[in-house]
Amino acid sequence: MRGGLLARGVWPGVTGLSAVALAGYVALFLVAARAAGVTAPAGWCRWRCWRCW
Repeated sequence: MRGGLLARGVWPGVTGLSAVALAGYVALFLVAARAAGVTAPAGWCRWRCWRCW
């Protein structure tokens, strides 16, 4: 397993699949939040600065 993950040509695929998985988790979270009735916008400003609250 170590030789497979540390091989030079494998990293673009691992990185791409990790990005796809992360996007899927974020989409699932947003759909679940919408289904739960959350009406707040999903803007990044709420996590960046305290003044946006």
